[in-house]
Amino acid sequence: MKINIVITILLILSPAAFAKDALPTKYQIHDFEENLKSYLLTKYENFQITELFSKHDDKKQFLKSSLGDDFIKGVVNTKSRELLFKEMSIKTESHVGIAILIYSDEKLAKSALNTIENTSYFENTKILTKYVSHNRGRKNVILYTESSADKLVLEYMSQYFEK
Repeated sequence: MKINIVITILLILSPAAFAKDALPTKYQIHDFEENLKSYLLTKYENFQITELFSKHDDKKQFLKSSLGDDFIKGVVNTKSRELLFKEMSIKTESHVGIAILIYSDEKLAKSALNTIENTSYFENTKILTKYVSHNRGRKNVILYTESSADKLVLEYMSQYFEK
């Protein structure tokens, strides 16, 4: 009987049990820059990428202010990354960021995403910030940009969640 309990626990905690919540590699925070680099290599000969840093609590407050209390309700963890990039012969940088919000359960994550499905720009921001979103189990992924007039950024964002 004890062996069955141990086996059951191992099955519950196995990686396969979390497959529904698992994000494809390109949606992972640590692979976001590599995905952007791969995309930019198809567009530019030479480019530069710079990372922007912000405190975790500041980012969570920004998302709350931009997407609303209902979207942040039930979030147990937030991960984010913001990058600036530019083609070397151009002075203007473009911005793109990603935020992954992990909720206490899948139903709450989907409900949160439904609260923002009719909008495509953050609210209460100084700069017009466009975003696209995607749900994966308990996780909502938000890809956003302050460079909403940049056609290359918009193209990147439009194809980001495609298989």
